[in-house]
Amino acid sequence: MDNNNDKEIKEPKVGAPIGNTNSSKEKRIWGNIIRKLAIQEDYKRLHAMAEKLYEKAAEGDLGAIKEVGDRLDGKAVATTELTGLDGSDLPISIGLRFVEPDTKPD
Repeated sequence: MDNNNDKEIKEPKVGAPIGNTNSSKEKRIWGNIIRKLAIQEDYKRLHAMAEKLYEKAAEGDLGAIKEVGDRLDGKAVATTELTGLDGSDLPISIGLRFVEPDTKPD
C-alpha cells in the first residue's frame, strides 16, 4: 500500500518569516551613518579609501585583491551538490509499506 500521493511534499521555507523587519534597510544604522558622512563630504574620504584599497590590491595584498574582485564581479556563490556513494542522485522521497507477518506469535 503506497500512500506517497496522498500528501503534497512541501518545500522548506528559506529566509526570514513574512513581516520580519529585523534587517530592513531602514534599520541598518551603520550603513545609514556612512552614507550621510559620504554625502556631507562629497565622497572625498570614501574615494580616498577606495584608492588605498586599489593600491594595496596592486601591491599584491590578497585580502585587498579579493575585496576589489568582490566589488567588481560580485561575491562567488557557493554551491553544494549531494550525490550517493556511486554518484547517483539521492532519493527525494521515502516510501512506507506495512507488511503482515507470515506467522503469528503464540
